[in-house]
Amino acid sequence: PALGVAVFEGDNILAFAVGALGQMEKNRNAGYIRMMVVDRAHRRQGVGSALLTEMEQRLKARGAESVAMFDCPHNYHMPGVDFRYT
Repeated sequence: PALGVAVFEGDNILAFAVGALGQMEKNRNAGYIRMMVVDRAHRRQGVGSALLTEMEQRLKARGAESVAMFDCPHNYHMPGVDFRYT
């Protein structure tokens, strides 16, 4: 639960991110941002940047030595690059 973060404005969710911890290599802890979304109407206003900073701080506080986005093993929300996004 500590790696699931939402940004609210009143009762509305403006942005959401979920993280995970794992190991990239032996004895090297990695943090992953598995999913991060910002409501279209609130993009380019610093909401996503603030959310990313918060997630990085939370992952590093739990021992992550590096942070990567969307490439967490077993990430079924974003399993790979869809050719339609190229």
